[in-house]
Formats: sequence, C-alpha cells, structure tokens
Amino acid sequence: MAIITYQDQQVEIVEPETLLEGLEKAGFKIPFSCRSGICQSCMMQADAQPPISSQVGLSDNQKTQHFFLACSCIPSKPMTVNLITATDKLTATVKEKRLVNEQVAVLKIIVDCKWYPGQVIDIWFDDVQARSYSIASRCESEKVIEIHVKKHDQGLVSQWLYNEVKAGQVLQLSKPFGDCFYNSDQQNKPLLLVGTGTGLAPLYGILQEAIHQQHKAPIYIYIAGSKEADLYYIEEINSLIKAKEDIYFTPAIRHAVEDDKTSNKEIDLNNIIDNDIISLDNSRHGGDIINLVKERHTNLKGWQVFVCGNPEMVKKAQRECFFLGAGVGDIFADAFTVKDYFN
Repeated sequence: MAIITYQDQQVEIVEPETLLEGLEKAGFKIPFSCRSGICQSCMMQADAQPPISSQVGLSDNQKTQHFFLACSCIPSKPMTVNLITATDKLTATVKEKRLVNEQVAVLKIIVDCKWYPGQVIDIWFDDVQARSYSIASRCESEKVIEIHVKKHDQGLVSQWLYNEVKAGQVLQLSKPFGDCFYNSDQQNKPLLLVGTGTGLAPLYGILQEAIHQQHKAPIYIYIAGSKEADLYYIEEINSLIKAKEDIYFTPAIRHAVEDDKTSNKEIDLNNIIDNDIISLDNSRHGGDIINLVKERHTNLKGWQVFVCGNPEMVKKAQRECFFLGAGVGDIFADAFTVKDYFN
C-alpha cells in the first residue's frame, strides 16, 4: 500500500491497483484513453522518482522531470502527484525589461520555482487569455526567468508585454513545462541548435546550460533572421561561447527576393523558409536555414538536435534531421504556433 497525495487529499493505493484506478475510486476525474500506456493521456508528474515501469515510452527529459503514466503506475512509496495539464498559477515580479530592437523585448522575471532552460511558461493577461514563452535562462539561486517577447500587431499578450508591462509589475505565470531542454545524459554527444526569430530564446538557455555542465562535444548553432537588424543577442552569444572551445555559431539572414525589394512589405522574422539564406560570413546558400544545415552536416547519427521557432521550419527540420540519421528521440522541438502569436 502507498499513500498518494493529489489535490491536497491523501489516497491509499493498494497493489495491484494502479494509481489511475485508485484516484478514480476516490472520486477524481483523471484523463485517460487506452489504459495501456500508449496514448499518454493520463500523464502525471510526481515529486519523487515514480516506478520505472510507469515511464516506459517517455523521453529522457520527461523522465528527468518525474513524468509518468498513471495507468501503469503501481506505487510502492508515498508520492505527491499532479496532472501535467494543471493550471496552478505562480505569482512573479518583473525585475527588468529591455527593448533589444523594434520587435523584441527581453523580460527578466523573478519567480520561486524550478525549471530547465528551454522549457515554456504561460503568462496570463487575464483569467482566460495567456501566451506561451520559452525560457532563456538557467535556474540559479536568484530564480530569474528570462523570456524574449516578439511583438505582433494582432498579439494581445505580446503587445501588452512589449508596450505596457514595466519593471516591478506582478504577473501570473503557469508552472514551467515542456521537454525541449538539455540534460546531463547529452554531455558527450554533439549538439545542433537551429532557430528562427525568437526561437533563439530557448536555444540561448540550452546553450548556457550545456556550457555550465561542461559539455564535452562540439556544439553548432544556427540562427536566422529576415535581415541583419533583426538578429539580436549576437554579442551575448559570442561572449558566451568564448568560455568553451568547439562551439560554432552561424547567424544568417534571409536573402530578399526581387518581389520583396519592390513591394515594401515586411518580411516576418519568424517565417524564414523557402528563400535563399546568407550567413553573415557572406557565403550564400540556396534555399532556407535547413539547407544550410544540410550542407554542413551530412550525418547526424548520435547527435542531439534542438529546433525552435517558426512551425514550418521546425517541422521541416525534424524531418530532414531524421533523414540525416538523428534518432526520433534525439530531436527536441519548440514550435511557435499561430495560436501562440495571436491570443
């Protein structure tokens, strides 16, 4: 028998009863579908290591966060558990805000919680509207989460954060979530980091963590913008990578095709795909940022790949990196969806 704490209530789970069955018996409604560990609808998170058998099929990063499947969990010791979809909010305070260009603001937010760089938080505008932002900072004693906000004309939350929110303001955040982050098991494997626009944010956090953990293999970083003025944090990254050899950073810009030159239309920083790409060393490459990566990396077997930013780029990068030998479980993605932009 094990005592499980869920929603501040204690429930006895008696073998061979699963955690899902025990919580249901106690009157709780837990999401489920297959009840056989396949659909992962009943995924939960524990405050301690859950039974290994309840983590079959989960990624290494999910296991690191003590994620498990309630339908296959027969606990043998006390645990406190929560649904991954829990909407508990954290109170946070804006420590600093800085506009890095006409589209991007960097916010540093003090919040008492644990996170992994590259994870995601929701920032709530009100009780029903929120926007997801990736974490660009390590979890250190100061507990400061850094986010990069891209201002969108129709983005309620992004406009509010970019234009109105000030240092000292109190915000409501979700608990950090997501598995696009670096862990110590990757220490001896080459890393490939690819991003567009503010997809730089999670990659910047992941890079800091890898350097902090004394990563022992090469790291390659590719960041694309629509024009050189849109690329940001170039100096910060260059300063950061001085601390370690075998880090190779390639910022690149999209080549404006003739129609773009004559139409005066704004090129979306987060929509760089199917156009020529030019790295800032002035070499030109046909196609998009993924083509540039393919030119330079022909075999990604054994690599750890992180791709963040425009969802079409992320989808293409996942496919192409798989074809180049990267394992499905070795490709970590953070796609910034249209829903994220315009709510």
